[in-house]
Amino acid sequence: MTEVTGQMSESAFYAKIKTLLDQNQDQEALEVAEMAMARGENHPSAVCALAAVAYRSNMLGNAIQLMSELLETRQAPADTQELLAVLYCLAGVLPKALYHGKEATISLPDGQMIALFGPSLPSFATALSTVSHRPLMRAGLAALDAMDTVGAIRYFEQHLMIEPNSVETIDHYARALAMNGQAGKALGMLRSLVTLGGAKPTLLSRIGACLTSLGRLDEGLAAHRAAVAQAASAIPLWGTMVADLVHIPAGRSDAVADTARWAEAVDRNCVKSPRPAPQLGSLDHVTIGVLCSALHPPERADMLSRFVGALDKSRFTVIGLGNGELSAPRNVMYRGMFARWRNIAELDVLTLGALIRGEGVAVLLDMDGLALPERAGLFLRNSAPIQAAWLNAPSHGSMPGANMHLVGGPSDLPGALVLPGGRVLIGEGFDAGPLPCLQGQGVTFGAEASLAEITAETAALWSAVLTMVPGSVLAIRDSGQFDEQQSIDHIIELFGNFGVAHRIDVIKADLVQFAHQVDVVLAPTPHLNVMTLGRLARSGVPVIVLAGGSAAAADLAAAFADVDWAGDLVAADLQAYVGLAETWAGNVEKLTAFRTQAAMQAANGVAFNAARFAEAFSRALLDHLAARVN
Repeated sequence: MTEVTGQMSESAFYAKIKTLLDQNQDQEALEVAEMAMARGENHPSAVCALAAVAYRSNMLGNAIQLMSELLETRQAPADTQELLAVLYCLAGVLPKALYHGKEATISLPDGQMIALFGPSLPSFATALSTVSHRPLMRAGLAALDAMDTVGAIRYFEQHLMIEPNSVETIDHYARALAMNGQAGKALGMLRSLVTLGGAKPTLLSRIGACLTSLGRLDEGLAAHRAAVAQAASAIPLWGTMVADLVHIPAGRSDAVADTARWAEAVDRNCVKSPRPAPQLGSLDHVTIGVLCSALHPPERADMLSRFVGALDKSRFTVIGLGNGELSAPRNVMYRGMFARWRNIAELDVLTLGALIRGEGVAVLLDMDGLALPERAGLFLRNSAPIQAAWLNAPSHGSMPGANMHLVGGPSDLPGALVLPGGRVLIGEGFDAGPLPCLQGQGVTFGAEASLAEITAETAALWSAVLTMVPGSVLAIRDSGQFDEQQSIDHIIELFGNFGVAHRIDVIKADLVQFAHQVDVVLAPTPHLNVMTLGRLARSGVPVIVLAGGSAAAADLAAAFADVDWAGDLVAADLQAYVGLAETWAGNVEKLTAFRTQAAMQAANGVAFNAARFAEAFSRALLDHLAARVN
C-alpha cells in the first residue's frame, strides 16, 4: 500500500497518481485517491483517477457517473467534456456522446486527465465511429449465455447506472440475479417495475418465476395465472407457468387443468402444418435430430455429449440443433460430437420445422422442452415422423404435437417409451469419505434441493424422519440459494411448524464436501435433481426417494431399480419413506457397506454407464419404431 502524508498540491498529486497508473498499479492509485478524498482534499485528479480505474476495470457506468459528478463542480478539468463524450460512445449512448463532444469543442481539452485513462481509451472520433447499441446490456446477455451470472450482473448494473429506467435491462438483471441465487433481490426489482408501470403480463410472469424459486409456490402460481389471464395468446408466458408446475405433485387437478389450458393455447395460437409428417423410412440407419439450444447446465450438456458419443454410428446419424456456432463457449461440450450441427438461434418455428424436414430427421428428440417455452408449437409443424418429448417436458400432461414421450416408468402419455434405468444418464461419482456418524455423533441426514423443491409437504416428511431418529440433524446444502436472509427465514418457518427448526443446518459446500458431512440423503418430493442425487448415490451416500410423485422421481427410482437398490432406497409411500430412513440410520454396518460398494454396484447400471445407456436407448427406440412400421 502506498502512503501519502500531508497536504499535496494538485500538480504533485496528479504526478503521483499518474505514475502509479502508468505502472499499472491501479489498486495503489485507488487507495491514494480514496485517502485524499477522505482527508477532504479536493483534488480533481483524485476523482479522475477513480474514474480511470473504473474504466480500466470494465466498470464503464461507474466511470461515467464519477465524471458526470465532477462536471457539476467548479473544479472540473478541461478534459471532462471530452472524456464524457468518449465514455458515452463506449456505452452506446449517442445523444449524450454528441452533446459532450460538442461541449468539448468549446472547452478545449488539454489531455492531462485523458492521460490517466491509459492508451486503451480511444479518441472521440474513433469511439464515435464504432458506437453500438447498448453494448453493456449485450455483454451481460453474452455472459448469461456462457452461464457467467456474476459477469452478467456486473454488466447489467453498469448499464443501469447509465440508463436506470431501462425496463428491458432491469428484466434481464432480475433474471441474472435469480439465476445467481438472489431471487429475493430480483423480486424486489420486478415489484418496483410493477409499481411504476403497472402489472404487465411479462412482469407478472417473471414475478411468478421468482416466487416459485423462493419456495412460495402458491403465490408464484397466482402470479403466473394472472399473467396468462391478461395475455391468453402469449405462449411463452403459458410455458413458463407450466414449467413451474413441476413442483406440484402428479395428478393435482388444478395443475392438470393449467397444463390442458396451455396445450389449448398452443393449439389455438401456433401455426400448424397442412402437410402430414414425413414417412418413417428404413430402420437400418436412423437420423436423429436433437434440440439442444436452451441454456442447459453443464452436467446436462455433459450427459448429452456422453450419450451421443456412445451411440452406434453405423446405426444412427445425430444432428445437433443448437444455439450459436460450435465455436461459441456455450457449445464447447458439443464439439466433435454430432455428424452435423445447425445453428437455430435466429430461426422461427416455421423455418426451424422446414430445416428439420429438409435434414431428413426421422426422430426429433426435444431436450429443451419448456426451457424454451416460446417453441412449444414446433411439433405441430409435423417436421419429422417421430417427434419425441425427452427432457423439460410438462409434468401434468403431454407436449402438444408429440407422438412419443420418453419416460422412466409406466405412463399413459401418447407414444410413451419407457427407458430402462430412466431418461437421464448420471455423471461420474467421487470419494465420499468416511461416515460422519463414525465420529461419535448422531446420524446426519442430508438434503440436496432447491428452495422450490423444499415444499411444505417435503418439510413435513423430513421433519417426520427427524422425529423418528432421535439425535439426528438435517444438513441442507447451500449451493447459492441461501445467500439471502429471507431464504434462511423461510426454511426456519417451514421446519418451525413441525418443531424441528433447531435441528436444521445449512452448509455452504460443493457436492463432494457435502457428501463428506452426511450419512444419508433425503430426496425432496415431488421434484428432485436426478443427476445430482444419482451422483451422490453412486458415490456411496444412500439417497431415499419417494416414488410416483413426478417424472424425475420415476427416473431416479428406475436408475436405482436397475442396480437392485430399489428395496433399500425407493419408498412406495410416506410411511415407507420414513421407515427406510430409520432403517439406514440404525444400521452402521449397512451404511459402511454401501459407502464402499456402491460405486462397483452402479458401474454397469444403465443410468450410470454411457455405453449401456446408449445401448438400452437404441434398443428401446428401434423396437418402438419397428412396432410402428409393422
